[in-house]
Amino acid sequence: STAPIPSTIYLINGINQTNGLKYEWTLSSSHTGGCHFLLGDGRVQFVSENIDGETLIYLASINDKNVIGEF
Repeated sequence: STAPIPSTIYLINGINQTNGLKYEWTLSSSHTGGCHFLLGDGRVQFVSENIDGETLIYLASINDKNVIGEF
């Protein structure tokens, strides 16, 4: 896919209690070539900066029923 990787993720249930805005988080790391991610099953996995954009969106989505293969 040629879908762009989002630079900001808005949490579905994250509300900033001080100003009422949704939280914003960017994906970044000091590691060369990608980031370490903690996955929902408890694994920590290094994810390449070259990951397919659609796969990254699937990883960041909750209960969307998408099947994610190897990444």
